[in-house]
Amino acid sequence: MAHGAWAKFLNTPEAEQVGLAFVRVIEERPVSLAFADRVGAKHASPQAVLVKNGQAVWHDSHWNITVDALKSAVAKA
Repeated sequence: MAHGAWAKFLNTPEAEQVGLAFVRVIEERPVSLAFADRVGAKHASPQAVLVKNGQAVWHDSHWNITVDALKSAVAKA
């Protein structure tokens, strides 16, 4: 469900306002753990994180990752 929301979010005007990256947790485990530690977001999978000035300003996981949640996070940041 989270991946589907992410895919739909990619086609929104809000997605064009931010830089985007997708990390595959299993295949890129060291990257995902280092990222979570660096930006101050507890690691979860699936997870969406919005980073501003090097720190997580919003993050959520699992069923809370929706198109509306992603759009709202970008709008608030």
